[in-house]
Amino acid sequence: MKIAITTFHRAYNYGAVLQCYALYHSLKALGHECYVLDYWPKYFYNQYYIHADFSITHPPVKTWINHLKTKKVLNERNKGFETFLEEYLELFPVDITAGQISVGNNKFDLYVTGSDQVWNDRCARFDRNYFLDFPSAKASNRASYAASFGLKNIPKNLREEYKNRLNGFEAYSVRETDGKNILEDLLGVTASVNCDPTLLLSKCDWNDVASNNVNLSVPYVLVYYVTKTKKLQKQAYTYARENGCKLVILPCNMGIDVLTGKNDKSLDAELKLNASPADFLSLFKYASYVFTNSFHGTVFSLLYHKQFYSQVRLEDNKQNNRALNLLYKVGLIQQNFDKDAFSTDMNTDWKLVDSNIATMRREGLNYLSAITKSKGVE
Repeated sequence: MKIAITTFHRAYNYGAVLQCYALYHSLKALGHECYVLDYWPKYFYNQYYIHADFSITHPPVKTWINHLKTKKVLNERNKGFETFLEEYLELFPVDITAGQISVGNNKFDLYVTGSDQVWNDRCARFDRNYFLDFPSAKASNRASYAASFGLKNIPKNLREEYKNRLNGFEAYSVRETDGKNILEDLLGVTASVNCDPTLLLSKCDWNDVASNNVNLSVPYVLVYYVTKTKKLQKQAYTYARENGCKLVILPCNMGIDVLTGKNDKSLDAELKLNASPADFLSLFKYASYVFTNSFHGTVFSLLYHKQFYSQVRLEDNKQNNRALNLLYKVGLIQQNFDKDAFSTDMNTDWKLVDSNIATMRREGLNYLSAITKSKGVE
């Protein structure tokens, strides 16, 4: 079967790229010819591509200096992401006609969308291409894998538009129960709830694409954050100091303050600002301890059996529901867990964790196997 994937593969953060690779790799491992449609609209570039547009602010001299300081690391980081995409994904060039993807005369047996917030009306400008709502896809079979609305309910004024875009899929898979409820309400269909694609691959699978560029010969504590919080940094710094470890900080947020090290210099830490997705994997693989407030930071801590601290309630009192749900599903917390963070200890039952992840992985792979055998096409 010839399969095309649409997702946010060029949203240059680690989770976005690695989930795309995992879905692509899983479909390839099932024996299919698989491609990632290289759809990259200009608005997406402006919103997600790691760059720093120049604008004059006061004092202008400081602005010039900051941009000169950050230009090199931005270019290096972008190159690392681009190299990973080129090396590990089969990207399929597309044309855009009237804002819609066109693959010309090329025929795909199945189009799959997922697993990011591809169905969120506030994400990617409610782009119909991520709903597979373009002629080439609608003329073929369509399915989703672990797609997310990022919403509990669809706004009333958008219900009909959602119905039109999502009607007619061969199969529906979402990553949250809320998404399953939405589809049942909108279309009267039953969707599968499946794990993030990164969990479809084993530690050994991830080791195959991890780099050898970390070059840290001493024990280190890794901090990987999406939202920078003082509590997370302080906890990591204290742990590293008390245990004689180096502190390594890997940020996902690449704002000017982060790139210039303004907020992290006082921690006496090594900043990994230009790490590629392959470097990201190695940093988790070799860490002595991980501090994170990221869902994917929690995923790779679990896969690599790391002692870790996962901040599930941020300083603005928002909860990382994805991380909480994952920790519950792998058997590490109860459903009514109400603390700000979860941390492992020496008694963590990794056999239970692995068993529960294996169940989620099996369910996800069974779904992918089922949709790639639909209508007798193999």
